[in-house]
Amino acid sequence: VIAKLEKDAAKEAGKQENVQTEEQPAGTTASEVETPAAQEDITTSLEDFFGLAEGVTLTYADYRVTDSYPEDGSAEDYFALDASAGKKLLVLNFTLTNGSAQEENIDFLNTSSRYIITVNDSVKGNALTTMLPNDMSTYQGILNPGDTQELVLLLEVNEDMADAVQNISLHLKNELNEYTIQLL
Repeated sequence: VIAKLEKDAAKEAGKQENVQTEEQPAGTTASEVETPAAQEDITTSLEDFFGLAEGVTLTYADYRVTDSYPEDGSAEDYFALDASAGKKLLVLNFTLTNGSAQEENIDFLNTSSRYIITVNDSVKGNALTTMLPNDMSTYQGILNPGDTQELVLLLEVNEDMADAVQNISLHLKNELNEYTIQLL
């Protein structure tokens, strides 16, 4: 009796798989079927991506290639990062400004975002996650009205790229949004 019940259950499960397969476009599996994003869900700025309050801006400033960050390595820096042998650090600088009339709580860490940096359309990698107090990927802080905070994203690149950077793009991705910005 148990064997018959197991056989019937297996047969029923097989029928359900066939029904699911028939409903999908040819050549795809259930995990490959994607629903198109609504036009309203397209992110148009860094502020939109992070859901920053009205008046708070996040802008790309510039980049530099260096052996370590921060470069001066002063005693008051709790954390510093050195490039691996044969590598350099690409440092992307951003400015976060509170132009609103009220204090704003900024929490990039809890957005669970990925920061994917592409250099010269060929070198692609996730920004390094660090314990630097100004690491954009882990930044949490309160900005008073008129305050500005300098933030950075870091990527290790080969030494030979130090003088050969022609373009840089940043792709941001989390559960809710995706956004790509051409920085250089």
